[in-house]
Amino acid sequence: EVRQKRMERVAHYMNSPPDYVHDLILSHRTDGQKLLPYQADILDAMARYDRVGLSAANGIGKDAISAWLLEWFLATNKPSQVPCTSGVTRQLKEILFSRVHQYTGQSLNRRMFRLMDMAVRVKNTEKDNWEKIWFAYGFTAKEGEDGQGESKAEGFHAENLLYIITEARAVQNYVWD
Repeated sequence: EVRQKRMERVAHYMNSPPDYVHDLILSHRTDGQKLLPYQADILDAMARYDRVGLSAANGIGKDAISAWLLEWFLATNKPSQVPCTSGVTRQLKEILFSRVHQYTGQSLNRRMFRLMDMAVRVKNTEKDNWEKIWFAYGFTAKEGEDGQGESKAEGFHAENLLYIITEARAVQNYVWD
């Protein structure tokens, strides 16, 4: 019965990222942060559409939303991969993944994840042989010394795949292809 209830809860959260974010990421925070209606609409779109793009002004919480989506997707899609890219390493390491650490590090599901510098792995997946395919990973999608180039943008294959592209105007065309 406990397993059945857990499966029902995961199925609910799979179709309702705003509920996941509210219940598991924000509800217990002591800083009073709440999910705003426009953020819930953006999260909801992720469950309904194959591709969602967000172009918005500074300060509306795009990186927080991306961090929430990363955790939600990994937690509700077994197994899954979340490649995260940007044209600049600073955007990934100091902004996106710092938000992942900020929110997932305090999430009610935090024990499910192993947080690394620019990656997140789902814990306890070794017995299912999924450790190497159930993760989020950040990489710079640009040519040159600071980036890894086209080869890093290719090769992600998973039953459940979510790409997060931040600061999109700095991302090379081959990533979009």
